[in-house]
Amino acid sequence: MRLENLGNLIKIWNGPAPCEIFCHVKTLVVFECNKLKNLFTSGIAHHLHDLEDLSVEACLRLERVIEASEETVNDKIVLPQLKKLALKKLLKLTRFYGSTGSATSDEEYIEFPLLEHSHVERCHIFNSPAKDMLVSMMNKQPVLIPMQETGPRDTPTLSRRR
Repeated sequence: MRLENLGNLIKIWNGPAPCEIFCHVKTLVVFECNKLKNLFTSGIAHHLHDLEDLSVEACLRLERVIEASEETVNDKIVLPQLKKLALKKLLKLTRFYGSTGSATSDEEYIEFPLLEHSHVERCHIFNSPAKDMLVSMMNKQPVLIPMQETGPRDTPTLSRRR
């Protein structure tokens, strides 16, 4: 699935997340969705069983990849199939997982057991323990995720015409 140039998109999903919608997503590319403050709620993240490749680039207001509510901030999030992760040009990204005002360490509550490749670039205020975990992974696995302008033909794309 590709979400591109959706300047007015403020949420990927509103309300409780049915498993049928998210549990079979293998690839998610989000590019220039400038009103998004978080990519997923923790409720959606629990349904991302098959997600293998996550790439987020140039989303100017993105503060967190996964936003927890006060009730779920201590819930462990496992992305069991995630192999590739790219975070690029996310100037407001501060944490991978957490809630506004939360002081908990996200490295305790997030796991990527199969992560092979990660790339973090131009995320200047991303200072969470998850970043250290990703940087450590990059040092062990120096292969970077290539950012593709277009995806495979079978990857659905949503975009706004310019």
